[in-house]
Amino acid sequence: MYAKVIVDITHEKLDKIFEYRVPSELEGVLRVGMEVILPFGLGNREISGYVVGISDTKIYDDYVNNFSSTGVKRVNEMVLSDIYDNEEEIVDAFNEAALLCSIVYPKTLGHGHVEEVFEKYGEELEAYGIDTSLMEGVSNKSYVYKQLGASKANNLDGLASVYEKAIAKADNTQPAGGSGGGGGGGGGSGSGSGSTVTLPADGPGIPNITGPAQGSGYNDNTTHSFIDMTGYEWANDAVAVLYRRSIISGKSQTDFDPAGLVTREEFAKMAVLAFVGKTTSGENKFSDVEGWSLPYIVTAFQEGIINGISENEFNPKGTITREQAATIIARAIEKIGFVFENEPEEFDDEDTISPWAKESVGKLASEGIVSGRGDGSFLPLENMTRAEAAMLIYGAMNRAGGIN
Repeated sequence: MYAKVIVDITHEKLDKIFEYRVPSELEGVLRVGMEVILPFGLGNREISGYVVGISDTKIYDDYVNNFSSTGVKRVNEMVLSDIYDNEEEIVDAFNEAALLCSIVYPKTLGHGHVEEVFEKYGEELEAYGIDTSLMEGVSNKSYVYKQLGASKANNLDGLASVYEKAIAKADNTQPAGGSGGGGGGGGGSGSGSGSTVTLPADGPGIPNITGPAQGSGYNDNTTHSFIDMTGYEWANDAVAVLYRRSIISGKSQTDFDPAGLVTREEFAKMAVLAFVGKTTSGENKFSDVEGWSLPYIVTAFQEGIINGISENEFNPKGTITREQAATIIARAIEKIGFVFENEPEEFDDEDTISPWAKESVGKLASEGIVSGRGDGSFLPLENMTRAEAAMLIYGAMNRAGGIN
């Protein structure tokens, strides 16, 4: 790989030009202590980098200011994944990667940003087969923007395919509804504990999933104050958004405990706040459920998104496995009207996934909502960490259309 880097060191300016033919070597230069390619800081040196003219591109400012941390990382990975013969090729690669991530990995949650990208970069997108002028003939524009914003396309060709399909379906598609109806969902009618949950009709003021025609499509992505996220930066956006919307909580004002394990009652609460929006009145059928989690577990059970471990036991303090969490989230987003259209994907350890969980895991994987742990394995029976739970719920909310 070829690249040119000018390094400014405090009190002493050194102009150095590095030529690399191996992508990993350039990656080492660009990734030491940084989140973005340019500019970046390293130790006690103030460094500004200039890589062939990337900072002069039209989309560079959006890359620095308007991409999520995942989006910035994805652009870097895409640019560093090839070998180039000249500077122009590197700039072209950056532009293509940044155009993709401006739509797929924005700093906002939802789909409102897509229209802005279309207006600002219509000419550039058209060069890659995405003719933004076609939107003039579409009535249900929000449907198209939602499909693009929720896409996990790996390149612009893939995004163009999503765009083409969305255009074809847009005006034949009705916006998804709100929280969906009730419904059973395992557990049976056993004797239970006999207790009843009665709550105000309107419930707490918690954000709810909305359909693509409602709201502006914008949801601000904010920061959090947790200081124990080192090593879990990949979950920063998810934790920030869910924390600010009271869907998840920290262990204290400064600690999130990202490596901590999630209990069944904790995950029930997260799922209800994210996808139902409020707790509902109903009978508690579980003899081992009481206290703060009671209304959330009752609501989750009534909505048909979570079951007990038997007819009258829930095991609220027990940890939740990765396959259990995936199954709950798949049910939850289907309840609000999300339709899985892609073929389920399989993991290398598919045989270890419980039969009742395989379909849900495969569906979520096909939409980019769940992923393995780096080696193609899903590890279904491992317990889910708090950071993973945040990522799972954040990804599902984003894919299902965002929160209002």
